[in-house]
Amino acid sequence: MSSLGSALPDAGSESVRRVMGVEELNSLVLVRRVRPGGGGNTERSWLDFVTDGRSLLDVLGPQAGDTCGSLGWGNPAAQASAVRRLQLEDEPQIAGEREAIFVCAECGDVGCGAVTTRITGSKGLVHWTDFAFENGWDSEASEPITGAGPFTFEFRAYRRALGGAAAL
Repeated sequence: MSSLGSALPDAGSESVRRVMGVEELNSLVLVRRVRPGGGGNTERSWLDFVTDGRSLLDVLGPQAGDTCGSLGWGNPAAQASAVRRLQLEDEPQIAGEREAIFVCAECGDVGCGAVTTRITGSKGLVHWTDFAFENGWDSEASEPITGAGPFTFEFRAYRRALGGAAAL
């Protein structure tokens, strides 16, 4: 067991793989994608969260609704604020340590519906757990999302991945 073992989810968790008795963390990169316009939809260029080589939006499928990544488009100040929240430098956007990672593809408003995750950190690790589709104001409207996460990232690599958002 690695020295990180006490901070990692249990060995049965999907977010941690065991190779020869050593725990491996999830990887995260940001990849530019484009939502086509037409039919009432605005074309939108945005950043997708790719975990372990798989697009998180693709993994979520229809559970994500008509959303796109919360990074890579919109007001630069709002983007900088989103990165700070994702990096646990500012208070989360939604109660319960939750942050929107996919938002309304038309306006970016969580109130239209967003994919959120609980983001916590401990012992040099960042955890994404408890994915849900919600609107940020009606806790009874929150719908748990299945088939995604939990994910555990090494904090420095996570910070580097998110820090590059402005350059993409």
